[in-house]
Amino acid sequence: MAASGVIGIDWGSSEFRAYRFAADGSVADARTSIHGTKSIPEGGDRDAAFEAALVAELGDWLADGPDVVLSGMVCSRNGWIETPYVHVPAREDDLSRGVVRRDLGATRLHFLPGVAMSRPVADVMRGEEVEVFGANLGPRPTLVVLPGTHSKWAHVSDGRIESFATIVTGELFDLLRHKSLIGGLADGDEFNELVFLSGVDEALDDVAESGGLVRRLFGARAGVLVGGRPAVDVSSYLSGLLIGNEIHEADRMFGAVDRAVIVGPPHATERYDLALKRAGIITSIAAPEAAARGLFRIASRIAPTR
Repeated sequence: MAASGVIGIDWGSSEFRAYRFAADGSVADARTSIHGTKSIPEGGDRDAAFEAALVAELGDWLADGPDVVLSGMVCSRNGWIETPYVHVPAREDDLSRGVVRRDLGATRLHFLPGVAMSRPVADVMRGEEVEVFGANLGPRPTLVVLPGTHSKWAHVSDGRIESFATIVTGELFDLLRHKSLIGGLADGDEFNELVFLSGVDEALDDVAESGGLVRRLFGARAGVLVGGRPAVDVSSYLSGLLIGNEIHEADRMFGAVDRAVIVGPPHATERYDLALKRAGIITSIAAPEAAARGLFRIASRIAPTR
């Protein structure tokens, strides 16, 4: 496909991100919105609804009939076009060969597959694999951390995603903080680094007298009731406890973790960087345009369709 006519879209459940590429792969223009796939009404003609949403976001970009590469939840069962999964080990070439194409007037849409694994636990990702490939990791085996509602940890070697794991830290934090008795006594969400790290320390200490994660969670509430923890510290403590537990689980799944690359926007990577360093893990943070770079890399591998 002609590089000068390529648009990449990372269309997740809660956010829409689009990039218009220059011939050299740099981002010539970008647009974001909060109109993720969850904003598309259920029922009715879903195909027409997604088409209308795309035109509303990028109408003027589509005038010249570009090639559009889409990844994320838009390619899921609850999205626009469900694409099959590529099973690990997965390379960029595997994604480019697994696209599902659809014409929208003169515009050619390329829906990318997700990545899946069956053992030891069934797991899937849609969208994060593009960020992994856009992080420019090189041939050395690397553990990649992608913070989010459903955080992903991926073992990457020689350009392949060898295995990965999803840990639902972000969703669990939201449920506990806003929809549970445990978070009911919290006073705001102002971040306290020291309190956050105390939660990380507790979670990392597998032999702590306070027991495992499930028991410690209630301590976020009980600490306030017995006067040992200010209500303003509950949010930071819960966050640290959950992220620390995530690191502890990953360490058991992937072996002794000593280095990690964090991929994501600054607001998502800051706490993980703090927590990983607290655990003695050497970290680096990938450039924030990893998703855009990954989309272009995969687009450049798709055979010309014109």
